[in-house]
Amino acid sequence: MISISPKSPFIKDTYLYPMNPNSTIRPSFWGLLLVFLMIIPFAGTAQRSLGLDKAGKIKRIHFYEGQSIKVKLTDKEKVSGHLDAIYDSSFVIEGRKILLSEVEMVYTIRGPLRFLGGAFMVAGAFYFTLDAVNNLFNYGARGYVFSNSVWLPSAIAVGSGMVLYYFSIRRTKVHDQNNFRIYNTSPIPIVEDKNKEEKKAE
Repeated sequence: MISISPKSPFIKDTYLYPMNPNSTIRPSFWGLLLVFLMIIPFAGTAQRSLGLDKAGKIKRIHFYEGQSIKVKLTDKEKVSGHLDAIYDSSFVIEGRKILLSEVEMVYTIRGPLRFLGGAFMVAGAFYFTLDAVNNLFNYGARGYVFSNSVWLPSAIAVGSGMVLYYFSIRRTKVHDQNNFRIYNTSPIPIVEDKNKEEKKAE
């Protein structure tokens, strides 16, 4: 019977040889630790949003920093642009600070209706223009530029597109900030600045 010692070079060169903890376990541990440390800053960042409650399948829409938003203020002025920042009771659009209490209406977009509206308007205008150009080149034979069989369907298409485009903009009225508030969408609680709390107390 042939016996092979664990110290034999044959055993050392095969997968049967015991693993070295210093060369296998420790590098894996440090790699996992590095990944964990990289995740912490992203997971620990609290994030605010402007939440708008409305009717429809999607009951609440969240606006985050960097997104576009359009509002109408109580003085009837309309402000639109990108959200620069969101605070406790206010937000900033394109460098302008707006209080929640100043907002009277919030505008949102219905994507499918806007797409259909734009498609109808473009199709109607293109069909009408193409027919007019064709009639213009053949004016000597036809004697007209605008075809009666074309301008009416084109006008209907453009008009329908304008109606769809108009209704693609949803206008949601703000009711004492009950349906337009600031939310913390992160599981990490937002710790308010002590200086801000002292100013509020004053």
